[in-house]
Amino acid sequence: MSHLLSIGLRHGTDKADAHHTHMGVSYLDVYARYFQLWTTGVTRVLEIGVLNGASLRTWKEYFPNATIYGVDINPECEKHEEDRIKIFTGSQADPVFLQAVAEDAGGFDIVVDDGSHVVEHMLISMGALWGRTRKFYCIEDTGCTYFPAGKDWPGMHLNDEIPLNVREDFEKVFLNKIRKLDHGDGGLQAVHFHNMQVIFEK
Repeated sequence: MSHLLSIGLRHGTDKADAHHTHMGVSYLDVYARYFQLWTTGVTRVLEIGVLNGASLRTWKEYFPNATIYGVDINPECEKHEEDRIKIFTGSQADPVFLQAVAEDAGGFDIVVDDGSHVVEHMLISMGALWGRTRKFYCIEDTGCTYFPAGKDWPGMHLNDEIPLNVREDFEKVFLNKIRKLDHGDGGLQAVHFHNMQVIFEK
């Protein structure tokens, strides 16, 4: 068991549950592959989607020198603020809001998008934050991009409207990043695909 997985299990994050585990490998096991050499050097982590705060507390313990930033559309998530955890209330589909968060933080070493899982929202967030991300930009639950979003998804009832999920728009981002990677452009080292996870490594 990875150190990150043991921390996540203790805090109760869903990144280690059966739904987020494939062939015995959880989201946290995947992250451990890429993050384990950076644990003490990471100083700023942003997670889009706070829910019960368990993932933020997991990152806080795993990255002992980092401030953990959470973004969520639900203002009730602010109750999960604590030492080294800061919560901002707003929509991941609002680039001005996200840029203000990035400005406040001074950029991020790692961004994890576990927000609405709506393609349009994901792309807006990535467009706003990519230039303020230093090492890893991660998108979770990509399997949701094949299906229509519903009001029963966490926090979705707080959105004014729910755009259609257009998987083809999502795939264009991959193709564009891979094309740049093949030409040594864009400061990208690798694109890592896992079950329902994509990690862009700078």
